[in-house]
Amino acid sequence: SYTEIPSNENNISILLDCLEFSIIIKLWCALLTEKHVILIGSRGLLYPICSALLSLIYPFKWMHTYIPVLPDVYSFEILD
Repeated sequence: SYTEIPSNENNISILLDCLEFSIIIKLWCALLTEKHVILIGSRGLLYPICSALLSLIYPFKWMHTYIPVLPDVYSFEILD
C-alpha cells in the first residue's frame, strides 16, 4: 500500500555499490518519465538493483511490464 514506505536498505546498498550516482539519477529519471529501461548484468545483482530502483520511485508504482531477470534462452532474443 502507499502508506508504507518500502524497506529495501540492502538492495539500495547494492545499487549504490554497483552503479555511479550519476547513472542512478539517470535511471531514476527514466523510470519517473516511464522510459524503457533494460539492465544487463550478473543474475545475483540484477534483482536487487531492479528492486532498489523501483523502491526509489515511491510513492509511485511501476505500472508497465516488469521482468527483473530473464532466462538465458530469452535474454538476447528480446533485445533483437
